[in-house]
Amino acid sequence: MDYSDYLDFAKNLAFKAGEICKDAYYKHEVGSTDKPGQANHVVTEYDLRIEEFYRKSINEKYPEHGIYGEEEGVTNKDAEYLWALDPIDGTSNFSRNLPIFGTLIALVHNNEVVMGVCYLPILDEMYTATKGGGAFLNDEAIQVSGEDDLSQAYAFLDRGGSRYNEWAKDVYSGSQNKVKGFRILGSCAVQSAWIASGRFQLLFNHGGNLYDFAPGILLTREAGGVAINFDGNDWQIGDKELILGNAKLAHKAADQLTLRT
Repeated sequence: MDYSDYLDFAKNLAFKAGEICKDAYYKHEVGSTDKPGQANHVVTEYDLRIEEFYRKSINEKYPEHGIYGEEEGVTNKDAEYLWALDPIDGTSNFSRNLPIFGTLIALVHNNEVVMGVCYLPILDEMYTATKGGGAFLNDEAIQVSGEDDLSQAYAFLDRGGSRYNEWAKDVYSGSQNKVKGFRILGSCAVQSAWIASGRFQLLFNHGGNLYDFAPGILLTREAGGVAINFDGNDWQIGDKELILGNAKLAHKAADQLTLRT
């Protein structure tokens, strides 16, 4: 099936959202507050503004589709098509004027991720993928790293909120001597895009949501890599565990590292 029309639509939305972010970023106008009941999870007016923009645009063009956004939850969840949205992934970085953040849009069709966009506005990097159509950075094809030696691999360590801090600490302490090094950037958008483009070799995430995972999973798969859970099985919607990388390295990590603590 051809998903190019959906991709063009999503790219346009992401670019416009990026312009909103850039305007605030360069004017140093970003402020943040804690989400109600989530003291370690911040939100800005721009998260809310961009998700509202995404929802309005999708509802106008595809009124029969469902939407799952970080800020406002799920609407029409049983629809054949579901849009997964993270208006600003890396909000803490954005609110502190750090350029490591992005906006994420994905389309799920019959429970499978079929289109994904990850736009990093300050870096001017637009990552795109469609099922069977390859993965691209600014319209140039990308591929995952070919490194297959675990001891030479750099890994991103990511977690879905502060409740997984102990997990991240245990994985780091138990596996730091088995990989080349760990990095934590505070944005699944950036980290998964950089796995797909071969800049880093592995990503481990525990506790993320569909709107965090979906674009990076498709990007990685279309760039020649895999998305698996900690048991080494293909990642499926609903999984809270994720390894991204090339097939050899990802499965070595699942087999040899203690990722479930």
